[in-house]
Amino acid sequence: MAYSSLLRRNFNCLLVFISSVCINSAFAQAPTVQGSNLNFTNVTTSSVTVNWTNGNGTNRIVVARAGATPDVNPSDLDTYTADATYGTPGTELGNGFVVFNGTGNSVAIANLSPKIFYHFQVFEYNGAAGAESYNITSDANNPARKWAGKPFTTTWVTTDGQITIPTAGSGYNYDVVWTNLSTLGLGNGAVSGQLANYTINSLSFGDTYQVLISGDFPRINFNNGGDKDKILTVEEWGDIEWSNMQTAFYGCTNLRIPAIDAPDLSSTLSLNQMFRGASSFNESIDHWDVSNIILFFGMFQAATSYNQPLNSWVITNATSISSMFQGATNFDQPLSNWVTTGLTDIKVMFKNASSFNQSVNHFDVSLVTDFAGTFEGATAFDQPLNNWDM
Repeated sequence: MAYSSLLRRNFNCLLVFISSVCINSAFAQAPTVQGSNLNFTNVTTSSVTVNWTNGNGTNRIVVARAGATPDVNPSDLDTYTADATYGTPGTELGNGFVVFNGTGNSVAIANLSPKIFYHFQVFEYNGAAGAESYNITSDANNPARKWAGKPFTTTWVTTDGQITIPTAGSGYNYDVVWTNLSTLGLGNGAVSGQLANYTINSLSFGDTYQVLISGDFPRINFNNGGDKDKILTVEEWGDIEWSNMQTAFYGCTNLRIPAIDAPDLSSTLSLNQMFRGASSFNESIDHWDVSNIILFFGMFQAATSYNQPLNSWVITNATSISSMFQGATNFDQPLSNWVTTGLTDIKVMFKNASSFNQSVNHFDVSLVTDFAGTFEGATAFDQPLNNWDM
């Protein structure tokens, strides 16, 4: 009996040992190094490629969520179905979706909605299907967010080691990425979630920087102050929806606009003094849709280099074009296609526009009550106005 009891006790101990070994082999340890350094390429209004640096897990999942950071972590022992088409049924995790599950370090995601921030988080894991052990910590730039759309792209030069992006009013939630174009890699950086003016510091004196702005950025407003002389170009307007362009680039003496796209002005009513004093500006913007604009007061005032066609513009909603070309000494382009039935104010429109000599006899000025100084100092102007109903 004693021998049998001893045998049974030894057998039970062996079962416990075997169970312990099985459990330990079934449940792998979670990775100790999390994925990191998320970055984004091939960004459009409906797709983006997410890239990252792998941690020390054998696999990883990527979770995407529109509008906020993923709100639910993966659970150990759970296997998650992934699909790079965002929103695919069956890939949900909380209010987000699993868009990748595998061994790689990038994924091209489709089916995004335009002009929304998408948030992405990488979770490393070890273990076979049904026995996963996840690392649910965050790491450098993990999680990270990206706006579905092209950024507003500009270039600047700094003489004091900094650049301040000027804003006005509310409604901001934007990201900034800056890159040194003169000395590669020197002073590059990025920041997210800005709600007002943002100053980029520790830049290299005299170097040219590319600045990308994405997200909710309804207005840029130099208004003849701040770093107005540092901005050099608008390279691309991107997918920003602008709320107001009044005094946007007023006083930006070095500004050029080689951008071939057009700003989204569908929510904008005013271009008042947008390029006032922008004395270097002389690029075509004839392709802009300004049909929504009401106010053009002083738009090109003292833009002394400007002499580009504007004859494709539809300005039927305009009420004020007062001072629009005042002091635009080089401007002399036809405006024969302009329909001006809503105008109430054209005073000093061509004041000191010393080169202008195009017909405006077709303008409907029947609602205008003040014509003061409309052609004052317009020394080249010699066109009939006999059709004006004054």
